[in-house]
Order: sequence, then C-alpha cells, then structure tokens
Amino acid sequence: MKKLYLFATFVMVMAIMVSACAAPAAPAETGAVAEEMPEEVTISIITAQGPLADGLVALIPQFEEENPGIKVEVAPFPWTTFFEKVISLARTESGEFDVIFADDPWMPNIVDGGLSVNLTEAYGATRDDDVPQVSYDVFSWPPPYGPIPLDFQTGERPDLHALPIQGNVIMFYIRQDILDELGLDAPVTWDDVLAIAEQVHCPDCDPPFYGYNVRGAAGSDALALLWSMGGGIFDDEFNVILDNEAGCDALTLYEQLSKYLPPGGNTYGTTEMVAEVISGRAMMGIGWPGDAYAAFEDETDSDVAGKMLYLPLPASEVGAPHVSMMGHWGLVMNAHSENKDATWAYMEWMHYNQEHALAYAHAGGIPFRNSVFNDPELILEKPWFPAQFEALLVPPKWRPRSTQATGISLAILGPAFSAVGAGDMTGQEACEQAGAEIRLEMEGVTN
Repeated sequence: MKKLYLFATFVMVMAIMVSACAAPAAPAETGAVAEEMPEEVTISIITAQGPLADGLVALIPQFEEENPGIKVEVAPFPWTTFFEKVISLARTESGEFDVIFADDPWMPNIVDGGLSVNLTEAYGATRDDDVPQVSYDVFSWPPPYGPIPLDFQTGERPDLHALPIQGNVIMFYIRQDILDELGLDAPVTWDDVLAIAEQVHCPDCDPPFYGYNVRGAAGSDALALLWSMGGGIFDDEFNVILDNEAGCDALTLYEQLSKYLPPGGNTYGTTEMVAEVISGRAMMGIGWPGDAYAAFEDETDSDVAGKMLYLPLPASEVGAPHVSMMGHWGLVMNAHSENKDATWAYMEWMHYNQEHALAYAHAGGIPFRNSVFNDPELILEKPWFPAQFEALLVPPKWRPRSTQATGISLAILGPAFSAVGAGDMTGQEACEQAGAEIRLEMEGVTN
C-alpha cells in the first residue's frame, strides 16, 4: 500500500513541477549499423505535449532526408499522464515506443525498472566537451555523486543511460529598467533581494506593484530556494537534513519574501506568475525559462519586453555559490525496442551535431551546448541563454536519485512552503515539522 501511495504522490508532484564551428566528434563509429537494419524502419518517440514535442517534430524532415530508411513519429502525451505512461512501459516491458524523452528525476524509475539501455556499453556513447559535465552526470547510472539511496550505492562505473537534449535550470529574473531608474545594483544575495523588494513594493499604487513574485502553488519553487540557500533534503548518505540551519533559513527567507507577494501569490501557478510580470506589476522572482521567459520578451503581449535582466539564483551570502535546480530532458533508448540501431542513429544525430542542436533551439527547444547557449543570433531571440549557461557551470543540483524519495519529500516540502506563504506557520515551525515528516516517511526506503 505504501508503494502505491508513493507512486501516486510522485505522479502528482511531477505533474506540478513540469506544470540546445564544426560539429564535435561523435562517439563510436556506427557506419555499419545501416547494413543490419531493415529496408525501412519507423521509430517512435514518447514525449510531453508542447515545446518539448514541437522541437522534435520540427527536425524530423531534415533527419529523414539525411537518414533514408528511417522514419520518425512523435507521440505527445499530456503532462498529467506522461510519467505514468512511461512507468507502464517498464512494468509491461513494452516496446511500444523506441525513445523516451525523459525528465531527469525519472531516471531512477527508468533505470531501476529495466527500461533503459546502457549507452556507454552498447554504443560507446561519450561526453562532448561542448556540453557541461553536469548535463551528462544527471543522466548517468549509478549516480556519480550526491545523495544516493542504499540500493544504488553499487560502486559501479557511472555510464550514460540517456543523452541530454534540453539543459533547463531555474533562474532569477528582475526588472533591469527599475534597477537603473533607482540606481540599484542587481542582487547578489537573497538579502539583496529582500532589500530591493522592500524598496519597490507598492501594493496601494495604481496600478499596484509587487516586490516579489512566485509560483506558490504546492511550493513549486521550494527546492530551488532551499538549494540556493545552502540547504537540502538529504546529505550524501541519504540522511534527512531539511531541518538543519540552512534548511530552516530557506523557509524563513520565504516567510520574509511572502510579505511582498501579490494577493493570492502563494497559490499562483506559472500562468498567474507570468501574468504579473508581463503586465508590469512584479519586480522579480524565479522560474523555469522554458515556461515563462519567452512570454516576458514577447513584444506583442508583454509590457516588459526588453526591460528584464536574467541571472543565476541569488546566493545565501557573498562568496557562496549561486546554486539552482536542474530540469534536464534527455533521450532514453527503450530496452524493449526492436529498432535499437535505428534509434541510436536518431539519438546520435540529435545530440552530437552542433548544427542540429542549434536548429532544435531555434525551433523552441532549450539548448544543452555551450556553443548554442552563446550563439549571437539566438541570444537576440532569448537573452537569458548566457546566464542560463552560467548557472549550469555552478553546477545546479538535481532532484533525489530515488524511485520514492522525490515523491515523498516534495509532497511534504511543497505544502510546508505553502503554509509559510499563507501565514499559517512560521518558517522555523514549517521547517521542523517537514523535516520530521520526511524522516518518518523515509524509514525503510532504500531505493
């Protein structure tokens, strides 16, 4: 019964949280693969509806032209059912889809469920120097570092089980024009953020102006805030540390930031958060670039296009790292696919060629390569890309490499942040209660 509860919780949390010169050298030579494939093969890709699918679809004609004999079909699923469908593929050992375009926190479920191919062993997959190492680390198994559950502490060599295609990371946004008007510097620490929020917050103005903005629904930005303050849910031995000093400081910080939110901001989802910014009513906040920043810079609908500054997350103190939260997406080869060689040809084509990665970004995808993040033409379209790449080099943190811990921890941490934002609990109270609850739920969890 507990595992069913944990699975349902994880599905719910993932629905909320998810609510790329010359081409570098490719890995092992695969020229002989085509001789082993049937005359024509169709490979299918399961992904989420929206920009993730749109970018893949846009490149299909070019891939098929350059790879005669291989056809590609993309099957977009709604966010609410996508993860559950992926897990069902593992449970039924289904080869219905050859490629899973997977969110990085799903890797424990995918690998532990026998759904992925070890790409290092099977196809000689290598790391490209144009890609941040953390973007490979997050798709390696067993996890190369960080909090690792007991069952996954195998001592084996971490091998690639997916190739990164989207290098997303939560970032900080702020009104550059207002900073300039007031003669203020961009914030470096969260104390700076609080000082700026206090200075500009004017809820009684006409129109009102709010010092801080947030996706408050279910504590959507809770983990990013926690990590940027030097806290965490688990230590490297997978002990619960949420309620240590740094963790409680993060919840206390949110208690202070909540004073500067729009009315009801503690319940905002992405849509409401974006609306406050593009209407010119919010000074700053954090968010996923893929969800929000294109809307900020849309000159047809946004009052703040060209007025924004994008930065890595503020630090806990001067000199501390600007740690953020990863949200990478990568291509996983289904271990039950009957078209593995054709699938590898597609994955190799998408990942190891700089021109293809650039075309994917122009089609709406988020880059994963240094050269693409810093492409001058692309920066004109999406001015947050250089700062996003900077955030990847810190590096950011990834969600727990556990089949169960992410569902457990976020189902408790999110409501704790929401309670603080609503004024129902102090940051210290919520911190202590959430730490105790996570510790209780994690008893006996080893994977």
